[in-house]
Formats: sequence, C-alpha cells, structure tokens
Amino acid sequence: MFQPCRASRTRPSTAARAGRCLWACALLVLLAALGCHGGDVPNEGRAPSTAVSVEDDAGHLVVLPHPARRVVSLVPSATDVLVALGAGDRIVGRTDYDTAPEVADRPSVGGGLDPSLETLVAVEPDLVIAWAEAGPSSLRGQLEPLGIGVFGLRSQDTTDVFGAIRSLSHLVARDSAGGVLASRIRRELAAIRASTVGRPIPSVVYLVEVDPPLVAGPATFVAQIMGIAGARTAFPDLPGLWPQISLEELVRRQPDVLVLPELASLTPFVARMRNAPGWRELRAVQNGSVVQIPPELMSRPGPQIVTAARVLRDRLHLALERRPP
Repeated sequence: MFQPCRASRTRPSTAARAGRCLWACALLVLLAALGCHGGDVPNEGRAPSTAVSVEDDAGHLVVLPHPARRVVSLVPSATDVLVALGAGDRIVGRTDYDTAPEVADRPSVGGGLDPSLETLVAVEPDLVIAWAEAGPSSLRGQLEPLGIGVFGLRSQDTTDVFGAIRSLSHLVARDSAGGVLASRIRRELAAIRASTVGRPIPSVVYLVEVDPPLVAGPATFVAQIMGIAGARTAFPDLPGLWPQISLEELVRRQPDVLVLPELASLTPFVARMRNAPGWRELRAVQNGSVVQIPPELMSRPGPQIVTAARVLRDRLHLALERRPP
C-alpha cells in the first residue's frame, strides 16, 4: 500500500514559506494590473463598468459596454434632463440651442439636426443623443462603427418626458436620481393643476408661427401643459403635432387667449395685431388677451415643463382678469 513520504507531512521549511509568499504577492500585483479588483474596492467616482442596454424611441437597442461617461446631446431637452440628474459633467458636446449655464463651456457641434460630424467625433463621446423623429439611423451608421452609441429620443408629449428621464438615467447610471426627479415633476405638476380648480377654463391656442399660422396640436406636450395650467386647447380635433391653419379658421374658433413665443421678431406683430386684417377680428386681440411665453419653456419637453405650466397658469390668469366685463 502506498504511503506518502515522510517529507510531505512535515512542516514546510522557511525557504518554502518565503517562496509561497513571494508567489502570492506577485499574483496580487498581476491581478491589480489587469484591473481585477474585488467588489469592495471603490471605483474612484467613475461610472460603474457594468454594460447597459436600453431600447431607444426609434426601436433600436442601444448597448454600451459601460454607462455613458462622455455624452454629446443633440436634443436640448435631453441636455436639461442630464443636468437635472446630476450628470451634466458627462456632457462633452452640445448644440447651438442649449442654454443651460452648466454646459455653456462645452464645445458646440452645431445644430441638433445637422451637427458637424468632425467636431462631434473630435470630443470622443461614447454616446450621442439624437432626435428620434429625425431618424437617427444615418448618424448611427456613421458613428456605431467608431464605437459610439446613438440613442434616438422622442419629444412629443409629457409621456416622452418621463420616458427620457427613465432611459437617460439608466444610460448614465443615475437610476435612483431619475426616480426622484420624475416623482418631483409629477408632484409639482399635480400641485399646479390643483391650484386651478374653481377657476374659469379658457380656450387657448398656442401659435408657433403667425404667417402662416401654425398651432400646437392636441397631442403635443404644449397642449397637455395647457390642461395642467387650467386651460383647454381651442383645436382639440386637429390632426398632426404642429398643424397649419387658416386665419379664417382661427377667427371662427375665437379662442379666449392667444399664446405666442416671447421673441423679439414677434414683438412688432403683437403690437399691431389690433389693426391687422383678420387678427383684429379676434376677441382675444380686442380684449388684450394675448400672452407671450419664453420660447425655451414651450419648446423643450424636459424638467422645465413644471416652470412652463406655472408661468402659463399665472399669465393666463392675469389675461383673464384684464378682460373687460
């Protein structure tokens, strides 16, 4: 019967123990060099390295090897969401239309629909947020071969606002912050809606442009903000998001209040509305019930929809108070 040798059952020599210690130390150094850290080792403030995947609003599955660390946002409302999530430092490129002070020092890649690809690639993003409505497939075909993910974002109604918060918070590993932000927005919108109970409900039209008249359709976040602010759209039956109407149809509907963007280019027009053919036939013009709203509030379906609803509520209330008896 085989018996192990006596030496194998004796205590290892000092030299043997020293050799094993050196080998173990060498193994730890090698593992550290390869980045094989234990679960309790802090990640030095960087985004976790776990892969993330989210289906975008164009129906494309966006897969990143790790949460986005360098983001180019071609959608100003997405920029606002990232800033509100505390991830503004991840933004390395913006558009000419971004106004958030937190990203003012970031390079612009141009317009959201026609960015400079050379500038965009130069800032080395790992994620680009594009307009889903504009069809991000062409951008995707150019950027994905370079290892840059493209997320198509839809921005039509308030449902899209919460969808953007949910998707973007996951893409930058800020899921908890996204939940808090969404809850806060819902709570504040509910408070604004509650504050209008018992007040008159005016019919309102939001004029995107005046020549020819373009209005916000009933399926847009603008029309939904009107409802939260205690009003109703004068065009609940129009198809499309931003349909064109005739001035004759506007006069036929006779909305209680006209709302326009607060733009310098529209100021002269608003001043001469009382004498302008067709427009002077509107009772809202005759009564001085013409309201202007900062355009960034009514063109960005992001966290600022709370401010948009609050400002619209207050200005509509003032317009109705000023109407002659």
